[in-house]
Amino acid sequence: MSTRSVHNRPDLLKKLNYDVSVNKKHVQINYKYMTMRYIPIRPGFGKAILAANVDMGLGFLPFFILEIIIVQFNKQFLDSLIKVAARFKGSSWEKIIEGDPDRF
Repeated sequence: MSTRSVHNRPDLLKKLNYDVSVNKKHVQINYKYMTMRYIPIRPGFGKAILAANVDMGLGFLPFFILEIIIVQFNKQFLDSLIKVAARFKGSSWEKIIEGDPDRF
């Protein structure tokens, strides 16, 4: 799975009817892309490998603190991904995945 930020795509934001608002009270991350590889291990368990080009805007923090933040970000990202995926039960997308398990 690969993703890209839509912040600089006003055409896509309009098409998706999605508003990207910036909260000036928080640090805005600069997210260029993220790619993930999921390796199933057994039913209900797998391994996820993430690679991303993200500037969290926190360069003033020591690296060991950034590592803690990155781990938490990735856990929250994967939890959100699992919750969203659960909404696709019975969808045509799920049928495509089930039809070609070696590809997905």
